[in-house]
Formats: sequence, structure tokens, C-alpha cells
Amino acid sequence: MINKIISFFSHIKYFGLADKVIFFCENKVLYEKIIKKEINILKKQISLSKIIVISYNYELDFIYETNIKKLNFKSEISLRFFLSNLEKSIIISTTPTFNNKLSNGKNKFIYTHHSLGLLTNSYIFNYLKNFDYICVNNKDQFHNLKNILSKNKINSIKILKEKYYDLEHFDNEIKKNNTNKTILIASSFYGNSIIENLDMSLLIKLSDKYNIIYRPHPESRKNLNHLDKLNKLETLSLNNLTISYVNNTRSDILNSDLLITDYSGICLSFAYTKKIKSLNLLKKKEDLKYLTENISQETINKISVINYYNYNTIIDDLDTINLNKENDIQNLVDKQFKEFKKKVNYKDIIKDEF
Repeated sequence: MINKIISFFSHIKYFGLADKVIFFCENKVLYEKIIKKEINILKKQISLSKIIVISYNYELDFIYETNIKKLNFKSEISLRFFLSNLEKSIIISTTPTFNNKLSNGKNKFIYTHHSLGLLTNSYIFNYLKNFDYICVNNKDQFHNLKNILSKNKINSIKILKEKYYDLEHFDNEIKKNNTNKTILIASSFYGNSIIENLDMSLLIKLSDKYNIIYRPHPESRKNLNHLDKLNKLETLSLNNLTISYVNNTRSDILNSDLLITDYSGICLSFAYTKKIKSLNLLKKKEDLKYLTENISQETINKISVINYYNYNTIIDDLDTINLNKENDIQNLVDKQFKEFKKKVNYKDIIKDEF
């Protein structure tokens, strides 16, 4: 309690600010993936003195740029007080729950993100309705969001077409290995995910032919049941099995030739990078809805092979994917990102709004 009181009074001098561009930082990973890159672009548009990075009970000591103001609010009261006294400012959030509901209506909230998937599942969209601007980085996202906003008769939200932060990595085909092929197995966290359903015997079978990188969802490290399963994986003692906990999915994608996943959005990054389909394991046909909440059905048909845990055909499915490289995926990449080559100009938004 004392620390919260001290924090409140230490931030009083920042209450009543105006004409700022503020980034809400949830964690270091999102800072490195998105916010840092946005700031580097923004520095060319406005003065550094106008940029502030804020957080809620999360230390920002990993931000080394000395000219950027950093504020860590240790209590919700001080954070709300800061936002309620802020005026004529742009607030950029990578967190759906950090939106206009926390402010006073005198600022503009922009939602940006690192997702390639659709933004309109019921959980996320319920929060996105409280933003003034929503960034989209590909054709599917744009049309899906536009249709949902129209269906719900929401006219107040503006859609910003934005360049995907790692778009340059999709420009060139990543060559596959000719020998010692590696399978990346990437699990979601919820529902009938791979970590809940994968039989250890399949890993042993796959290990006869492939190297394996098993990538659990970061949230699985907080789940006791999932941690127990990960411990069992380690006890298999397979020389060609690696369990990866790295934050950045890109390194695992680059080190792999094939992908087995469930309804995780990693299949988009993998397809766009490797120009090859993934094998998506679903427990039952009803689970396909989770995949279509994240990826359009048209795109799924081009980047995925669906298998309902038929272990008898998994090896054959992987062989088919490996032998029949999909040239259509490059065409898909070109169409998805053709109109999304530029970063958002926040200076223009400030000019238009204030």
C-alpha cells in the first residue's frame, strides 16, 4: 500500500498532460516486437519529448532510450487518474482491454498488434469496440473487420491499414533442408489443443524420421497439468526432440521444415515464411470453428491440411505436404499484403483529430 501511495504522488507532475503520443506497454516481448519499432518510426515524425511509454505494475527498465519518458503506474487509481486528466493525446495499445473505457473521452485510442489472424472473435471484438482506430495488416483482417463493424452498425471506428512488423521476412522463400528434416509441433493453450491430446507414441514414431521441435504456448508454463505433460516429454529422452521456450516464434519457424499445429495462428506465419502448408490436428469437426475464428476459410484451404488425430495417416499427410509444395501460397502472400506496405503516420492522426 505504501508503495502505491508513493507511486501516486511521484506521478502527480504528469497529471494534466496534453498533446502526447503514449504507448501502453504490457510486457517486454510486445515492446521489442511492436512498440520499439513504432517509436523508431515515430521519432522521424514528432519530437521525442512528446513520446511516453506507460505500464501498469510492470517495470520498464529494459527501455534504454534515455530521451523517452517511462511511467510505471503501480496502482490502478494512479493510472486512471493519469488517463482521466490527459487531453488531446494519442494512446497506442497492444492490449485489447486497455481502451477508451479507462479514459475521459478527450483522447484517441489506437489498437495495434502483431497478429496475422482475424480480430473479430467474440472475446477480442468485445474490447475492440472501445477503440477509435484499429490497425489491420492484411486483406483478410481488413475485410473481416469491415464486415463485422458494418453488421454491428458501428461507424465511429476507423480502420488503419498498417505494414506488418515482420513483412520483409515473407518476401523471399526460405529454402527447406534436403536432409534431416525438422518438424515444428506448436500447441495452442485452450480447448482441444495439441498439448491436451497428443499421444507420446506419435512423437516416438515421428522421431524415427524427423528432428522435432516441440513449442508449447507460453501460457502452458503457468498451467500445472501442461507442465506435467512437458515434464513427461522431457523424460522421453529422444535425442532429436527439443522443447522450445523462446519468445520469438520466428527462430523456431526458420529452424523447421514442416509444421504440426492445432488452431494456432502460427500456421499463417509458417505458410507465409516457408511457402508450404501446415498439418492442423483437430480433435473433432466442431473444433474447426476455432480455426475459422482466427483464419478465413478461404485461406485455411490454401495453407492447411486438416487431420482429426488419425495417427495412421499423419506420416503420409506430412509426406504429401513436403512433396507438393504450394505455389499458390506465394500468390496468397502477394494478395494479402499488397495494400499494406506502409506504417501508420501518427502525426497525421494528431493533426486531423486535434
